[in-house]
Amino acid sequence: MEFELVITHDVFDEYVRVMHLFDNDVPSRSSEELLELVFEKAVKVKPAASKGLCTDADDEKFLSAAAAGRADMIVTKNKKHFPRDESVMRIMNVREFLQEIERQQGK
Repeated sequence: MEFELVITHDVFDEYVRVMHLFDNDVPSRSSEELLELVFEKAVKVKPAASKGLCTDADDEKFLSAAAAGRADMIVTKNKKHFPRDESVMRIMNVREFLQEIERQQGK
């Protein structure tokens, strides 16, 4: 299974903010190197128009990035704020995503 990470500037800013929450656990140099790699490898898109489909407005940026990048899915720790209608976008938690990778590799 191949996949690409799709980001916008707002999504990347969120990654930076969250990564710095863990600076006590991850040396800042390592987190900066990881963020640089993520930014380098990710597909950068301009956000699609927000449609207000997330119950938490802060999560709308992820749905907007995914829509702009024509992503098949969003992988998130918190699925409850995203639309449940899979015709909009497939929303998976990390465990489901890893299971999908294992399933695809077993084919």
